[in-house]
Amino acid sequence: MEIDYAANDCVIRKPLFVVEGFDSGLFGVENELGEVEYNNFKNSTFSSSSLLGQINSYDIIYINFKNGKDYMQRNAYLVQDIIKWINSVKQGSLPNVVLGQSMGGVIGRYALRDMENQLASTGNQTWNHQTTLYISHDAPHQGANMPIAIQYFAR
Repeated sequence: MEIDYAANDCVIRKPLFVVEGFDSGLFGVENELGEVEYNNFKNSTFSSSSLLGQINSYDIIYINFKNGKDYMQRNAYLVQDIIKWINSVKQGSLPNVVLGQSMGGVIGRYALRDMENQLASTGNQTWNHQTTLYISHDAPHQGANMPIAIQYFAR
């Protein structure tokens, strides 16, 4: 997890969670964080966009899985733990925004819905994700297929 504070004061006020997408692990030896990391995300996504001014007002919590090929549920539970921790330390009452890229969209959606189910069944407010906007960016909600031949070719 990397945090880019909007005000550079180590205080979280307006969280934007970015859940990374699928990491094939093909570059695992060269880069243990996988193919995608926060600097690549920020530079490629917002460098020439009018969103740059708006994104700088958010405290960005970038979730980069150690094992992007792990069970989606396990990575979703990690997202839940991070959301709960951020909610416990953030100042103010601004709601969360969750942006899931590619497989991160599916993981983020699972994490949020499971938190809603847990909140409904237990009434425990730590399960309140405090999220008002969920953004799914190119997520394969109806399944994805990465043929083995393409994986071998990429390697």
